[in-house]
Amino acid sequence: MLDGRQFYFAGTNAFYLSSTDVTSDDQVRTFFQVQSANGVKVVRFWGFVNGYGGGPVTSTPHPIQSSVGQYNEAGFKRIDLILSEAAKQGIKIIVTLANFEPQFGGIQWYVDQILGTGHDRELFYTNSQAMQYYRQYVSALVYRTNTFTGTQYKNDATILSWELLNEPHTTDNYEKNRGLQPGKMVRDWLDEMSTWLKGIDSNHLISTGEEGYRADGNTSGNYANWINGGYKGVDFVGDINLPHIDFATVHVYPGEHLRGTAGLCCLGDKFRAEA
Repeated sequence: MLDGRQFYFAGTNAFYLSSTDVTSDDQVRTFFQVQSANGVKVVRFWGFVNGYGGGPVTSTPHPIQSSVGQYNEAGFKRIDLILSEAAKQGIKIIVTLANFEPQFGGIQWYVDQILGTGHDRELFYTNSQAMQYYRQYVSALVYRTNTFTGTQYKNDATILSWELLNEPHTTDNYEKNRGLQPGKMVRDWLDEMSTWLKGIDSNHLISTGEEGYRADGNTSGNYANWINGGYKGVDFVGDINLPHIDFATVHVYPGEHLRGTAGLCCLGDKFRAEA
C-alpha cells in the first residue's frame, strides 16, 4: 500500500550510484530521468561505500566511511543527490545499508577494522563493536538532513525502505560445521537491528535484503539442499516473520538457481508457496 492504495511497480537495481568513482553527479541525474521515462517507480542502491584501497571491487579511493566511525561529507552528499533526483522523478528508493560480499567494503571490512585481519566475517553478526559501528553509520543516515531538499532522511517519503544488508547469510555450512543451529545467527542479528531501526524511524519499511535460502525446507527431488537445507546459514521464512520486517525480498540468479527446466519450475513453486 502507498498513500492508501495498492502499489504495483517496475523497479531496477543500481547498487553503484553511491560511488563517485563509478558515476558522476550528471550521470546520476540522467539515470533518474531515463528510469522515469521508462516507467520505473522504485530504484534500489547501496547506501554505503567503505574503506580505502584493496582493489577495485572491495573498496574505493573515495569512500563515504573511510574507517569505522569516520565519514566523508562529500560521500554523504552523493546520497543526498540520489534522493533529491529520485524525488524529482517520482521514484521511490530502497537504501541498502551494508553488504555480505566484499564489494564497496562489506561486513568483512567491519570485522577487519575492529579485530584486524584473519577473523571470520560472520563475527559481524555477533561482535558488539561491529554492531555498534553499523548502528552508528545507519543513525548518521537516518538523522541526516538532505543538503538539496532540506528534508531529514527519517522523514523523507522518497525512501521506500531501509534494507538491512545485501544478501545476509554465512559462509557455506558455517553454523553446521560448528554444531550451531543454521539460520539463528543471521536471524538474531536481523531481529535486533530491525527492532532498533524501527525504534528510531517508524516512517519507513524495513527489509532483510536476503536471497531466499531456507534452513529447514524440502531438500528432496529438485529442491537443492544448498538452497533449502541450511547450507547458507539463513532462513527466509523465519526471517520474514520477524515482527519488524515489513516485506520479503528474493534474489534469483539464473546461472546458479535455475539449473534446467525442472529447477525453474521447482524454484517458482518454492517462492510462490513461501510468499
